Amino acid sequence: QMESLKDKIESANILVVGAGGIGCELLKNLAGTGFKHVEVIDLDTIDISNLNRQFLFRVHHVGKPKCTVACEAARDMSPHSPHNDPVGFFVAHHGNVKDNDRFGVNFFKRFDVVFGALDNVDARRHVNRLCLSAEIPLIEAGTTGYDGNATVIMGKQTECYECRPKPTQKVYPICTIRSTPSMPVHCIVWAKELYKLMFGHAPDSMLFEDQEGDEKSTFMGPVVDGRLTVDEKPSSEKVLQYTKAVLTALFTTEINKQLGMDKYKGAKKTPVAHDIDAMTKGVNAAVTPPSETEGGEKRIWTDEECCQEFYAIVTDMYTKKTSPPDIFSSSVAFDKDDHIAMRFVAAVSNLRASVFKIETSSYYTAKGIAGNIIPAIATTNAIVAGQEVLELLKILKHGKDKIKEVCKYVWCRRGKSRRGYFLEPTRLEAPNMKCYVCKNARVVVSIDMKTFTLQDFIDQVLKKKMSFNSPILQIGCDQIYEDGEPEYEQNLVKTLENLPCGGIKDGTTLVVEDFEQDMEVNINFVQMEFEEDDENGQFLIGGDRPVAKDKEKEKR
Repeated sequence: QMESLKDKIESANILVVGAGGIGCELLKNLAGTGFKHVEVIDLDTIDISNLNRQFLFRVHHVGKPKCTVACEAARDMSPHSPHNDPVGFFVAHHGNVKDNDRFGVNFFKRFDVVFGALDNVDARRHVNRLCLSAEIPLIEAGTTGYDGNATVIMGKQTECYECRPKPTQKVYPICTIRSTPSMPVHCIVWAKELYKLMFGHAPDSMLFEDQEGDEKSTFMGPVVDGRLTVDEKPSSEKVLQYTKAVLTALFTTEINKQLGMDKYKGAKKTPVAHDIDAMTKGVNAAVTPPSETEGGEKRIWTDEECCQEFYAIVTDMYTKKTSPPDIFSSSVAFDKDDHIAMRFVAAVSNLRASVFKIETSSYYTAKGIAGNIIPAIATTNAIVAGQEVLELLKILKHGKDKIKEVCKYVWCRRGKSRRGYFLEPTRLEAPNMKCYVCKNARVVVSIDMKTFTLQDFIDQVLKKKMSFNSPILQIGCDQIYEDGEPEYEQNLVKTLENLPCGGIKDGTTLVVEDFEQDMEVNINFVQMEFEEDDENGQFLIGGDRPVAKDKEKEKR
């Protein structure tokens, strides 16, 4: 007897990766549809800024793991009782999906379908590769403001997440700004919001918190309540006291508080609080801020220089000569063309970045990033999550062998298409024969093998650009590196051409394996020298790896 769709829904094993904006909507939909065996992976804890679009969370949940609270809410919504079928009934896994000891290929093989509800490319690539290796469908969705999409990925039938070129991201969602920043742009957005909190109408800032709330941050008092009075034209001593109080609250007290609450337990990088007293010893009105020194806007400032810049900015903002006439009003907002505002963002974002061990930026680099922020829209999240569950029902009804025939790639658009639709379904594309992930195609790397070290190659090319986790490198039959093995560490400082087994030369083929992702790639090398300030960086990846076109260059 044919199993009914209802039976398939109740017996299906589902994995959801991500419990943020899309993940919350997914869990609500899965619970309401009748799914019982659902497990959720998420690393983040709930921040107060999540509450405007992640509707399974409430104020009293702030600081708790997203996956735990989301699963509790989904259980309450479900028509089923966990007492009748407790195994796998909305189970939370608080951790990083890239932790192979917990969430490797064998873990993924337990599930019939995986949902991707992530907000960064690196994690999406990892989940894509695990699903390909486990031979299970991945239903993937993403949003950018009012635009979104949902699609289905099935190895050998459809294109994978990495078959289609990914242009350099020009816009960024405000999802992890307050909780766990991992990129310079997260710190820059945070700094823009702090600018509003300090000098604009404080409630307009996403960092603002009601002081009567239970989970208020330690910086709210010093930053907002401690504001100086412009009319009095405060002395340099008062400005310095305020500066130190704000920096200590933001980068010492609050960070230590979060560490004490185990907020960053399991995070890839644990933040380290600044010693503001030590960093501000040399700060005074007689010292020239780095932005006013020769070449200061083009180089990266030290932490001490950022503190000096911060003090200079606060001084400028509180003097009648330079302060906005409507300071502390809604009209004071960040403008990347406002020199004082941009100096503030450059200094503060770098102080935050160094706390979280993130790459710091020069004034000019920060300015280039600062104008490209886009908010997450709750309605778009709800639409694409609903579409994901509809695609799941098609898979359960027709079987995973028919995915390419019955499932669709669905676009959610802010404006109508030429046919007048806001939702536009298109057929799923076949795998890209030149994809090095799902078709094991060859990759060509052009690089200067005389100067590039093996450490640089692993960090910048294999891990950052190609998203390998634990690479193993072979030249011919000889292994030259394995991640985590001490015997190969001596090779890391060597240039590529001076590696064992004859080194890497023009025309050499390097075999790279990653057992965590069940992946093997052949890389062909081409010797090429680059200028130090080359806008494309110090290497090029081409050949059979799909490379996104630079639309700005095409316009020129």
